Amino acid sequence: MPPELKKQVDGLIFISESDAPLEAVAYAAPGGELSDAALLKAMGEPAGTKVETVELTQFLRNHTADDGVLGDVKLANRYKALQMFMKQELDGTKVYRVGTGPQVHAYALGRTADGTLAGFKTVLTET
Repeated sequence: MPPELKKQVDGLIFISESDAPLEAVAYAAPGGELSDAALLKAMGEPAGTKVETVELTQFLRNHTADDGVLGDVKLANRYKALQMFMKQELDGTKVYRVGTGPQVHAYALGRTADGTLAGFKTVLTET
């Protein structure tokens, strides 16, 4: 896992119906396009769980807006820096929403130079 990644997510909270911390993660994964089954296996999620893919900028849009849910421009700038880091340093970064409500696991992952999937995970509460 890139050391910079841990520093980028440290202390960040994702605001949904309940707030959840961001946690830096890294997973060994097969090369090439990842099927949902391979992705779930790499992340240790149950086989057959629903996976929805979302663009990182869309996923973080309420957190990167200066007047967004955080109500704090400094925090919004940290999310912008994290988003920029993930788009520049990781290849093919996407957000995978795993499961169905009310608790959805969200993994923002891209590939590092050595092929590892790295990024952050959090839990979304949606009712």
